[in-house]
Amino acid sequence: MAEPIVTVILNHNIVSEHPLRTSDPFTLGPLDQLVHTGVSINVVWFYESMTQDELVPLFKFRRAINRLLDFYPHLTGRLSIHPDSGTRTIRKLGTGMHLIEAKCNASLQKFREKSQRVSNELDIFSFPQSGDALLAPWDPSPEAVQRDPIFTIQHTRFACSAVAIGMRISHVVCDAGGFLQVYQDLAEIYRAIGTKTDLATVSLSVPPCLNSFMVDKMLHMDPKECEQALSKTPKHFFLATATESTSIWSQYDTSEPILGRSMNISSANLANLKAQAVALDGSTTFSSFCVLSAYLWQQTHIARLHRSNRLHSPTSSPYSKSAFLTSVNFSTQMGLPSHSFGNSIITPFAELTSDQLATRSISNTAQIIYELTQIGPTTEIKEQAKWIAAQPDKTLIRYSFPFSPSSFMTSGWHRFPLYQGAALDVEPVFVSPTFIPTFLVDGLVYFLKPRDGRDGLDMIMSLRESTWKELDQCDGFAKMFR
Repeated sequence: MAEPIVTVILNHNIVSEHPLRTSDPFTLGPLDQLVHTGVSINVVWFYESMTQDELVPLFKFRRAINRLLDFYPHLTGRLSIHPDSGTRTIRKLGTGMHLIEAKCNASLQKFREKSQRVSNELDIFSFPQSGDALLAPWDPSPEAVQRDPIFTIQHTRFACSAVAIGMRISHVVCDAGGFLQVYQDLAEIYRAIGTKTDLATVSLSVPPCLNSFMVDKMLHMDPKECEQALSKTPKHFFLATATESTSIWSQYDTSEPILGRSMNISSANLANLKAQAVALDGSTTFSSFCVLSAYLWQQTHIARLHRSNRLHSPTSSPYSKSAFLTSVNFSTQMGLPSHSFGNSIITPFAELTSDQLATRSISNTAQIIYELTQIGPTTEIKEQAKWIAAQPDKTLIRYSFPFSPSSFMTSGWHRFPLYQGAALDVEPVFVSPTFIPTFLVDGLVYFLKPRDGRDGLDMIMSLRESTWKELDQCDGFAKMFR
């Protein structure tokens, strides 16, 4: 059989079921001003049934989206970046989101057979374009992100009648938790719709709170408050000069491909790894996230060093230091309302010399990550938000994370329910985020909660091809993951 192909049938423009009752423009919060506009959040849910002929019929699914947009009206608009201040808002509310209708000429079973995972389990990287073909197109250019929808869904029917639902939302408007909240709300609405249901009677058990964290400071700050906010620059932030590039992404050699891979660590292997990581104070128990982040950061760095030492002299190696970055959600500490929507994360980082990282114990590295993930005084986060809101030109804001060929990042998606609350006609058989082909990062890991009944912890990870080859030759790494 020929290679599987995903073909787009039709692009449906979807608006809310009822007239909008939200101001235009819609104001975004201070932390929404920091996310790179070219980054989207993407997840694909797969549904399969041996007894039901037509899963997730498009007409019913479209009606569910209509009603969903009544609760998230700003997702019908377009991102707008003010030419002078760089302030981001959502304008043109009511323009609509895009629902892409598509089909695949292969059955879901064909992708199981292509999978490199244990027992031929589904693997997002076995699908066309590593799963990106199951999502609506995404153009990260500054012009396109202000022209195209910020919210898209692709409905792809396979030859076996299984269905993939690929959802994409601009990271500017929400973080991972908010993104998954949207899908759970969509699923709740879908399940409530019958053949003759009046959509006005369909509601959500917990409606969303759309006001971003400290959005009031974007709406108004008096001169004295602005002056006070600008008097102290938050840690790790600085202002670029007007002539510097606005991109936070450094450009490196792209001749070598960056490849994504799905992996799983068993509960037994994870327990053994955690047993090696004893906190320095003897009382703190490190989380799976801290220990696994420490292990992967260290092993990836050693693999990079091995290859670099064959190509560079020690004085010219790009791996003399390595920086680690992660994200921490502060919703609980700030007492934000349940079902808050927007970006409510900070991104702490730490940097070690090559020798420190390559030779220190996993306990020491896990300790550093543990300390990074502890939320400090909430006043610091509030001061950071005020400083951002008060900036007259937000395009000059920079974060000093030393993004380089040696950097490494992990994200704790395992804290969020990928499967729970996602049932449509049936429960999903497989769920996975995808990486953005135009923003592939060398050294990025998403930790994922497995489906009920599955052991251990799942993850997807992207690295340069040469680094994967080095890791595959490491017996300990190969035995740790499957």
